[in-house]
Amino acid sequence: MAEAAEAGLQVWASAPLNGGELVDMVTNELAALINPCLSPVAATLAIVASTPGLTGALLSASTAAHWHEALTAFRTPAVPPSHLKEICHLLRA
Repeated sequence: MAEAAEAGLQVWASAPLNGGELVDMVTNELAALINPCLSPVAATLAIVASTPGLTGALLSASTAAHWHEALTAFRTPAVPPSHLKEICHLLRA
């Protein structure tokens, strides 16, 4: 993705929560490690939004509150790359 961005291409995430499966992996403790101000759903989206080279994400939501939560996640400062690596390692375990 980073190479695509460097080439001027846009890269969009489709179904970034993988049908909710990623959210099930993010406990309250992991969400607090990502960003203590965010819910597990928003923390998961914050990780997606912090992916280097990602232009944006295609999302759907069933309520206005869910849209607001997603918008909040994408507007938070990016997770630093070193912290992002640590979180990705925890998710793979």
